[in-house]
Amino acid sequence: MGLTLFASHNPDLVILDLGLPDRDGLEFIRTVRQKYMTPIVVLSARTDEMDKIEALDLGANDYITKPFGTGELLARVRVALRLNRYGAMRGGNAPAGEFRAQGLRINYDRRKVFVDEQEIKLTQTEYNIVAFLSQHAGRVMTYAAIVRAIWGDTDSGSTKKLQVNMANIRKKLGSRPGSNTYILNELGVGYRMIDEDARSRGDQRMILALILFAVTYVLMLRLQQYRPWVALCSAVLFIVLGEAGVYTVFTPRRAAGRGL
Repeated sequence: MGLTLFASHNPDLVILDLGLPDRDGLEFIRTVRQKYMTPIVVLSARTDEMDKIEALDLGANDYITKPFGTGELLARVRVALRLNRYGAMRGGNAPAGEFRAQGLRINYDRRKVFVDEQEIKLTQTEYNIVAFLSQHAGRVMTYAAIVRAIWGDTDSGSTKKLQVNMANIRKKLGSRPGSNTYILNELGVGYRMIDEDARSRGDQRMILALILFAVTYVLMLRLQQYRPWVALCSAVLFIVLGEAGVYTVFTPRRAAGRGL
């Protein structure tokens, strides 16, 4: 009955009681999430933590236990509606295709995230945060920018809400110090997803450095009478390219910055 009403009315949001007369509410969530991303707010007398976790993991946007106040319900409904904002913003220009970076894979079309080809179960909010950061990979996104994109508000508790979600995301992605750090925390500023092409650019820079070394070596062999000048010019060239950021190199400016 519930699924028939859902399919015929195509609502903007579903308020769901888990104790449906014809089936369990969790099964309703599972069925709806196979095709639709309609926000679902669960109302239930079930207060067990495992019931809440299962409903949220299946795709519910929020879980409210009875009894509850009307004001709280309306506030949570407003938040749940904003959760759909990211996928539909800018006329439906949601990301498509895939994002890959060092074992992390995001399939935008299926809204799924994988680490080393193992699917990571994220809530809708967590997925939206990961997808948003991946679209701006390599750039630091401020707390305010992320909050506006995901929730649409910037109240005093928004940053804390983001930090809680981010802690869960990084835990699920298996982030540990020095390992699988896909999302970097720029303290006091925001978060940055690692660049999808960071490794290939590093390889290109290494190739360029090797080519320069090879050219210098050949010139020093062929122009032995000018060897000191070749060495001096090569050293200057390496320093200039390093200062320009073409590749990482020990330079006087970096040495000064480190207090050496």
